[in-house]
Amino acid sequence: MSKVIIYDEAYEIFNVERLLNEDVEVVGYLKSDLEYFKDRISDKSLYGFDDLERLNSEKSFDYIIVNSKKYGFIYEKVIELNINPDCIIDVSFFFYDKARNSLKDKFSYCVKEGNLDFNMMFLGRSNIGDELFSKEFKNYISLCNMFSDIHYDYHLLYYLIKNNKINTSCKIGVFINYSMLYDNIDLREDRFGFTQVFEEYFRVHNNEKRNALFSGYCFENFKKSRSKLFKRFNTELVNYGESLKIDGLDNGDIKHMCDQETISYRECSTISFRMNRNILNQYIKLVRDNLLNLFFIIPPVHKFYRTYINKTLQNEFYMVLNKYIDRDICIFDYFDRDFNDSHFSSPTTLNRDGIREFLKVLNSDINNKYLNVRLCNNL
Repeated sequence: MSKVIIYDEAYEIFNVERLLNEDVEVVGYLKSDLEYFKDRISDKSLYGFDDLERLNSEKSFDYIIVNSKKYGFIYEKVIELNINPDCIIDVSFFFYDKARNSLKDKFSYCVKEGNLDFNMMFLGRSNIGDELFSKEFKNYISLCNMFSDIHYDYHLLYYLIKNNKINTSCKIGVFINYSMLYDNIDLREDRFGFTQVFEEYFRVHNNEKRNALFSGYCFENFKKSRSKLFKRFNTELVNYGESLKIDGLDNGDIKHMCDQETISYRECSTISFRMNRNILNQYIKLVRDNLLNLFFIIPPVHKFYRTYINKTLQNEFYMVLNKYIDRDICIFDYFDRDFNDSHFSSPTTLNRDGIREFLKVLNSDINNKYLNVRLCNNL
């Protein structure tokens, strides 16, 4: 039997326990900050990084399963403690091939096609698949992906505009959320090859040196241990997730699931925030200078997530938008809009049924010329 510790700040990718083989035992959760959590979560022990050296010497675990965006942080900690990093299994690599192939297909299409003659274009960080968009929108193109970054979205849009590939009548909808203003792709740690694929087509950072450690070593490590730890399953279905099971969760468990933004806020990079804020300003200026129609979309979240969201982060997010956005740019803000519990696979992620319902609402608002949309300026 394999014993695993799960480094999972807030069900960031998906619920790992459901996907483990029968002979895999979860012995506890690992947290980078214990301040926000109880001693136990779902009857499992809770550990900090100070416990890892002892647990390793006692052979209390075989693997650390990483279910978080902060993969670099945990690798640094483990290496610092002289623990073999082969024990780290990063579950986001379930989507490695899908993410890279999707990016290549979309970027290749943008470069090869002479004119992207669409009425609607979607950009930003979103896991909404093209087949779901197509149910509600006609004559559209989606350049969204789950690993999108506002910095690269700007450069992609710049390329399309300067090469006359977008019609002036095209509406451009950009998915945005609080974390987008704090996170950005780390050029030095190109884990998914996102930067490499982007540079292959658009050559924005030709001279930037990148570290292939995570993209190579970590992916190979994941492939070696995948069948030993995880059941066989359809990643397409897992990506959208099952309904969030609210029944049976106490307040501590719910807070655990909702705390990612708070922790990200405490550890966010000031440089990243300043960079993204400036890029957002350039983004808006680029669109205005070229007389294009731009609107931002803030997707819905579960009501429990709204209970625990860091209010300072929330206020600062809207302060940034209000500084750069006038009333001629709409914000489709669904953050406070209630959707059924069954429409969520996590506190921040809609499942397939939820996405269908959300896109119906979004399409209706667009067709009604923003009549039902609340501007962030009015909050």
